[in-house]
Amino acid sequence: MNEEKITFENKISAPFTWVENDLIQSKFLSLEAMGLYLMLRSFGKTSYPTIKDICKQGKVGSKKLYRIINELIKAKLLLKKQQRKNGKFHNTLYRILSLDDNYEEIYKELNEEEIKLRRRK
Repeated sequence: MNEEKITFENKISAPFTWVENDLIQSKFLSLEAMGLYLMLRSFGKTSYPTIKDICKQGKVGSKKLYRIINELIKAKLLLKKQQRKNGKFHNTLYRILSLDDNYEEIYKELNEEEIKLRRRK
């Protein structure tokens, strides 16, 4: 079975990992989701870890990892965009967001980028 191709984009770059105190003290995220969020932020600008690698580092199964990922998506701290190539599923892009990011605007931006790529072909 092929490993799902995933890309994590982090527009927040620094030589260290920081996170807003409001997020850490929030009542809407589990400790697991906060831990995964910090791990993803630590990867840097663009990274290509496999689900298997993240599960191993986080000591969780893939089913639990996807549940935690969905928690971050629901909290609008992670944006998921499935990409297609030649009409077929190709890659999943996850954009890591901060509390200050405008989720709807960034989602719209990602869709516009994909539309432009399709028109070039």
